[in-house]
Amino acid sequence: MLNILGIGRSGLHANQYKLDAVADEIANVNTDGYKAKKISFQELIVDQDTSVGTKAAITKTDFSQGILKDTGKRWDLAIEGSGFFGIEDDNGNMALTRNGAFTMTEAGILVDERGYGVVAEYLDGYQELDHGKVSLTADGELIVFEDGASRTVGRIPVFDVENPNALTHLGESWFLPHADAVVISSADEGTELGKIRSGFLEGSNSDLTKAMTEMIVAQRSYSLNAEALRSTDDLMRLVNDLKR
Repeated sequence: MLNILGIGRSGLHANQYKLDAVADEIANVNTDGYKAKKISFQELIVDQDTSVGTKAAITKTDFSQGILKDTGKRWDLAIEGSGFFGIEDDNGNMALTRNGAFTMTEAGILVDERGYGVVAEYLDGYQELDHGKVSLTADGELIVFEDGASRTVGRIPVFDVENPNALTHLGESWFLPHADAVVISSADEGTELGKIRSGFLEGSNSDLTKAMTEMIVAQRSYSLNAEALRSTDDLMRLVNDLKR
């Protein structure tokens, strides 16, 4: 019976993990750039053939594209296709994100909602430009129109990694590549990544209907495991009373 208690306890922990993950998905249904996570259950085995319960874990992140929302703001950017924007943190590391809610500072530097700089290449003389006249192409080129002609003054590259599911999730729609990860850039010759859409933001790819359904299933499973523990406890109390 002690084994039954352990199995029931593992079921409670696993379903609580699932409920927490589903609640996070529901809470972020309106979070720009949010990527849903897939939770899987695994059977716990000892001695090759004895099951001692279950565990739940995040097995992958769903990097499928969310719906692009038209905001009309020039520096709201969305990637149509694969890839990420690069954000430089306080330590000089590059994090990756699909949340392109950016603004242009007075100095002409593109920053995210928390003031971190977007990884970009600025050509000589960029700082002296009238940044209100700078535009962005789908290929990430920063251009300015002068005397009826356009001139490239910088570039916002799109980045990607060979295995997105190896990225470490930092929260705030940020993902950190591992130290040995191969990061590719749209600036690399011959690299084809997604196109940048100016005036759009990528919404969450969370499926609210699916998440609510998974929450109901997880709640029922949690209740069944709790009932199994109560029944086992009643049987153990009955056995103890018989011994007396």
